[in-house]
Amino acid sequence: MVDGRTARSTATKAKLLEAAREEFQRNGLAGGRVDAIADAAETNKRMIYAYFGSKNALFEEVVADNVRRVGAAVEFTPDDLPGYAVRLYDHWMTDTTSLRLFSWRNVELTTAPEFEDATYRQMIAAIEATGVQRAAGMPASHLLAFVFALVLAWAIPAPAFAEPTDVTPASRHESIATAVRNLVAGAGAADQ
Repeated sequence: MVDGRTARSTATKAKLLEAAREEFQRNGLAGGRVDAIADAAETNKRMIYAYFGSKNALFEEVVADNVRRVGAAVEFTPDDLPGYAVRLYDHWMTDTTSLRLFSWRNVELTTAPEFEDATYRQMIAAIEATGVQRAAGMPASHLLAFVFALVLAWAIPAPAFAEPTDVTPASRHESIATAVRNLVAGAGAADQ
């Protein structure tokens, strides 16, 4: 049975995590303020240190939570990487907070939080199990990195690329799917 104190503790931690998600998606780790997080969570900033240990550890927990959310929202299909790429793009277009957190993580962390690292290792192992990396002519980890890079090319395009009239949501879908299909086909397609 959960007592009142445990329930309040769980609720406070969840509020801090959600407030941190908002603060970090706007300002990143370096610009994120613990005072703003605590105020938004309607608690004392000491609770951040009590629950998470440090601002950096809180950011890492927000990153891990973001990876969990994306994993729950976007099915990873190692045997259909073009489809996965389009679904990930669509998710990031509707959940821009997730996209911004992913971007901040790339800028501000030099190592992956444990949960994120484990998730990517599972994705890499799933790609290896399909053998698709052999056709692509590269290790599965490189293939996954390039899939993410191709999605990001349209999720966060340079303004000059985003403005031509031939750029539509449908053309972005097709471009992402085609680029990933070509990547997966690798050297085999180039030889034909």
